[in-house]
Amino acid sequence: MKKVTAMVGLVLAMGSPAMAQTQEKQVFACIEQGATGFNDKEGTYRQATFREKKFTMALKESTLDVKIDTKEEQYSCSVPWRSQPHLIQCVEKFYFMVINLKTLAFTRSQMFGPVVDLEQLRRGDQGGS
Repeated sequence: MKKVTAMVGLVLAMGSPAMAQTQEKQVFACIEQGATGFNDKEGTYRQATFREKKFTMALKESTLDVKIDTKEEQYSCSVPWRSQPHLIQCVEKFYFMVINLKTLAFTRSQMFGPVVDLEQLRRGDQGGS
């Protein structure tokens, strides 16, 4: 991601990653690169390439708000390594992010794994008894 100067804390995504910073809130315009992973088809996992997404992130204190298309996600963030306060990790229900606030590089992953019934999640079932 690249730093940009923005008036009144607004960010315009012009086809490349950007960042604008207000007093307490950092706002990022992001583009995924190399979106890859695995798809499950009847219990068999196959490597897959996913559509790279553009999205915005707003970091304020220990909360990261991510907006992708019309979907909004809220992450809880922490600084796991005191000696490197520019590295933060953020978690949501099934998403995990690590962000380097110096280089503005990030990794984002969605982790369901074999312990989750994906069809049940798609239907919106909560499970349990």
